[in-house]
Amino acid sequence: MYISGNYTIKEIADKIYLVGLKSRGGNKYHKSQIYTLLNNKFYYGIITSHGEEYAGSHKPIISKRLFEEA
Repeated sequence: MYISGNYTIKEIADKIYLVGLKSRGGNKYHKSQIYTLLNNKFYYGIITSHGEEYAGSHKPIISKRLFEEA
């Protein structure tokens, strides 16, 4: 949704809330939390620890290209 440019961060927060993605407290994600998710390299396979980045042993959820587009 973000890459399409058709949705604001608020609209994304609203949509993901409606499909059941909620914060730990059961609330809608705040815009800053959405930005944090969009900038988390974990989703394309990178682990950050103590300021260093490492290839994770987990299967990436998205490609690095898609991450960089976002």
